[in-house]
Amino acid sequence: MRKYLREIRYILLAITFLLVLENYDTPGVVVSEAAQELAAWGLVGIFIVNLVGDSVVLVHMPYNIITMTFALSAQPSLGYLVLAGIVIGVAAGIGRVIAYVLIYNLSDTSGLISEGSFFDRVRQFLENHPRTTPVIVFLSAVIPGVPNDTTTLPLALVKYPVRLFALPKIAGKTVHNIGLAFLLYYGAEAINFDTTSPATFNLYLRILGLLAFYVMYRIEKRQDASDNEAYAAS
Repeated sequence: MRKYLREIRYILLAITFLLVLENYDTPGVVVSEAAQELAAWGLVGIFIVNLVGDSVVLVHMPYNIITMTFALSAQPSLGYLVLAGIVIGVAAGIGRVIAYVLIYNLSDTSGLISEGSFFDRVRQFLENHPRTTPVIVFLSAVIPGVPNDTTTLPLALVKYPVRLFALPKIAGKTVHNIGLAFLLYYGAEAINFDTTSPATFNLYLRILGLLAFYVMYRIEKRQDASDNEAYAAS
C-alpha cells in the first residue's frame, strides 16, 4: 500500500479537482477574468509569470501551459499564440539561467556537495563529450515532461560554463513553447472551443488540470528516481 501512496495522492487530487469544477462555475469565471487581466498586461505579463516561475528551483509547475491558455482565451489567433510561445520560451529560458547562475555561485559559499562518483561521472562526460552536452541541454528543454532540474542542478554544481548552458536552454524552451502554441490552437479549433466562454473554459480546465497533475506526477517520480540513483552512486 505504501508503495502506491504517490499514485493514490495524485488520483485523489485529480478527483477533488474534477468535483470542484463539476459543482462550481467559479473556476471558469475566474480564469476568464484572469484572461482579461492578462490581455491588459499582454505579453509583458506572460513574460513576467514565466520568468519568475522558471527561476524557482525544485518547484515544478506548468506555468507555460497556464499562461498559454490565458493567451488563447484573451486573443484566440495563431499568430498571437505563436508570439506568446516565443515570449514564454525566452522568459522561461532566462528564468532557468537565473536559477542556474544562483546554484552555480551558491555552490561556492554554501557548501553544496558536488563530490562523489555521480558528479565525477558528470565531469567525465563533460570532458569526453563537450559538443554533446549543449545538445542534451537543448533536448531537455524541448522534450515535454523532463524536469528542469535534471540538467540545471548537476551541471551548475560541477561548474559547467553558464554561457554554454544558457543558449541551448533558451532555444529549447522557445522551440518547446512554439510547439505548444500550435498544439493548443489547433486542439481548441478542432473541438470548436469558444475559449472566451467560462462554461467551455471549465471543460478546458479539466483537460489542462489532469494534464498538469500527470506532468507533476511524472516529474516527481522521475526526480525521486534520479535522487535515489545519485545517492546510491555517491
